[in-house]
Amino acid sequence: MDASRYELKMWRLLFVIYAIMLEVGIHLPRLDFDSGDYPGPDKSMHLMAYSGLALLLWLTRWIRSVELLGVILFAWVVFDELTQAIPGLERSISMMDAVAGWIGSLLTIMFILASKPVGESLSRSRRSGYEMAFHQALSKGTNWLMLAVSGALGAVVMMPVFILVSGTFSDPNPYQAGMIGIGVGAGLASGAGLLAAMRHQVVSSPDDRFSVLMSGTMPVSEFLSLIFVPVIVCLLILAIPIIPFVLMTSYIGVLSAVPRDMITNIDLLYLGMISSLCLYWSRQRIAARYDRSHMDCIRCGHDIRHVRLEHGEGRCPECGTSFVQPGS
Repeated sequence: MDASRYELKMWRLLFVIYAIMLEVGIHLPRLDFDSGDYPGPDKSMHLMAYSGLALLLWLTRWIRSVELLGVILFAWVVFDELTQAIPGLERSISMMDAVAGWIGSLLTIMFILASKPVGESLSRSRRSGYEMAFHQALSKGTNWLMLAVSGALGAVVMMPVFILVSGTFSDPNPYQAGMIGIGVGAGLASGAGLLAAMRHQVVSSPDDRFSVLMSGTMPVSEFLSLIFVPVIVCLLILAIPIIPFVLMTSYIGVLSAVPRDMITNIDLLYLGMISSLCLYWSRQRIAARYDRSHMDCIRCGHDIRHVRLEHGEGRCPECGTSFVQPGS
C-alpha cells in the first residue's frame, strides 16, 4: 500500500520546515557553541541534523533511489559549508563539519538499505501488511500529534539521563551527551508510539489484508535464537578494534588533533555500520523462518504440509496456530 496523500503532505511539510530551520541554523552569524569549561557539540549537531534531513527527504518520496539520495546529501553538505564563507556571516568553512554531515547522512542511508525487503512470498506479505499499517496509522492527524508529543517527552526525559551518565566519566561533556540524549529519546519514544499506533490499526481494522500478520506469531524464544548469531558476531566485530583504537588515541596520540565530539561521530559511524549489518542479517534469518511457516508450524515446529486448507488458510493440529499458504 502506498502512502496516503495526507501522509505525503505531512512528510513533505515537515521536510520543508526542517530544511528551512537547518539552513537558518547553519548560516546564523557568529554562532559558537563552545563554553569556557566544555567544547560545544558542534560536530554531533551536524551529524544529527543531516541524519534527520536524510530521513525526512527519503520519506517525502521525492527521491526513490538511495544512490541519488546519497548524491543529493553529499552536495547539500558541500553547499552548506561553502556558503558559510559568505562575507558578513563571520563563519568559516570546516572540513570536520562537512565530514560530520556526511557521516549523519550515511548512517541514515545504511539503515534504509538494511530495511529493504528480504525473504520470499510469505515474509514479503508480512512486510506489506506492516507497511499498510504504517501508512494507515499516519493517515490520521491524531497519530501525528501523538508522535510529536511522545517524541518531545522522550527527549525531555533522556536528555538529563545522558547528562548524568556523562558525569560519571573521567572527561565528561554534558553538552554533547545532552544532544545525543535528545536524539535517542525522541527517536525511541516516537518509534514506540508509532508501533503502538500500527498495532492498534492491525487489531481494530477489518481489512483482510492484515490476516497474514494475525496468522501466527513467532515465539520469543525462537526470535531470540534467530538473532543470536548475528548479534554475537556483530558484537565481536564491534569489539575487535576497541583495544588498538584506545592504544592509538590514548598512548600513541593518533587523532589527538581531532575534536572530541568528532571522535564520537566516528564511533557512531562504526557502530551504525555494524548495527546495520546485524539488522539486515537478522531480518534475513527471521524472514526465512516465516517463509517456512506453511511447512512447519511457526509455534511448535509440527509438520503442517499436509494440513487441509480453507481459503488458503490452515491451522496446526498440534497447537492450533493458524497459518497461510503462499500465494493465497
